[in-house]
Order: sequence, then structure tokens, then C-alpha cells
Amino acid sequence: MKFKGKLIQGVLINRPNRFIGLVKAGRKQYECFVPDPGRAEELLAPGATVYIRAGKNSEDRRTSMDLVLAVDGRTLVSVDTRLTNQLVLEAMQAKAIKELKGYKVIGTEHEFLGSRFDFLLKGRKGEMLLEVKSVTLMKDGLALFPDSPTERGSRHLKTMADSLRRGMMAAVIFVIQRGDAKAFSPNDPLDPEFGLSLRVAMAKGVGAFAYKCKVTKTGVVLDKMVPVKV
Repeated sequence: MKFKGKLIQGVLINRPNRFIGLVKAGRKQYECFVPDPGRAEELLAPGATVYIRAGKNSEDRRTSMDLVLAVDGRTLVSVDTRLTNQLVLEAMQAKAIKELKGYKVIGTEHEFLGSRFDFLLKGRKGEMLLEVKSVTLMKDGLALFPDSPTERGSRHLKTMADSLRRGMMAAVIFVIQRGDAKAFSPNDPLDPEFGLSLRVAMAKGVGAFAYKCKVTKTGVVLDKMVPVKV
């Protein structure tokens, strides 16, 4: 996934709400859209070095710029949750996700038992529900999800577990949008319900995989799998 348009380095002044960040770049100040509905407090604190770019023109847009990268120490982190599905699609096309080899996408935003899932896949063994989660939070080399409580995330996992009894397969892939993670784990202190739902789903046969990304100033690509520790 290559970035379109020039990236501009700046400093985050503040974040009035989850979707807006005020960024100073050179002598200019920009009101930017933050395409990450999570808290991302460890990345998007006042004074953080960030990168912004011109956003897509739309009559509904309030801002002209998107905040797409943040710097955590020496690590570039993508904070654009809109990228994750495309990253997975590109990796599947390149046969870079070994757990999904032989599967093809036959549906997106697929509704099943009252929930919507990112993808519906089909392979030799049948159909599979696939949900994609964006991860940016990391502590001591361990990538953590979620960074804010997610009732929707727990509901997805419970529905996926139910799908197994109906003859389908199901999996969740955690896309870690940074390159310095050594493993992934549910963020139990913040959202114990999600962690419990993940463990129960995995015990019933739902697949759970985590891949870190290679993030540069030119783009983001799905890179290597890391262990899921539950």
C-alpha cells in the first residue's frame, strides 16, 4: 500500500476529539482528520511528531488533511485504520498469509447473525468469515488490542464461534501497523471481556493470527507473522 501524495512532517498540538488533530507544520497549522477511532494516547499526545497528507476531496469533509503516521521513539506507526483491509487483500493476492492460501474473497461487509464482517472467503474446505483488527498500541514489545473498550469486538468473536456450529470457518487477523512488535496479546487490563471472548473463540476453533507491518514514509505493507499469546 503506497501513499498517494506528499507526506508533511509536523507536530501535534492537541487532539480536540478522537477524529480531529491540530498539527503545526512549518509556519502553518492544519486541522487534520485522524483515521483511528481508538484512543491512541501513547502515540497522539501533544508534542508528538506526526506525518500528514492531503485527504480525498469530499463535500462532507470538514478537514483537508489526514494524519496518517506517528513516531514512537524510532518507530514509524501507521494510525490509519482504513488501510488494514487493503493490506490484507494485497497480502492474500501475493499469497503472503499462509493461513489463508487457497482462499479467495467472495464478499465484503458480509452480514451474518446480525453482525458485519470484513470479508467472506471461500476455499476448498468451504466458507470462512474473516475479521480484521488494526493494532497500534505496544508495551515492552507486546502489541495489544484494543486500546479502548470494544463491545463490538467481543460480539464479533462470539458470533464467529457460533458460526463454527453452522458449518462455517472463522478467523480474526490482527494487523499491527508497526514493525517493532515481537508478539500480540489481548489487552486484558483495559478490556477483560474482549480477552475472554478471544480465548473462548480460539478454544472452539476460531483462527487468530497477528502480522506486523513494515511502515515507511512511502507506504505500509503486511510483513511477518508474530505469535498470539493468550
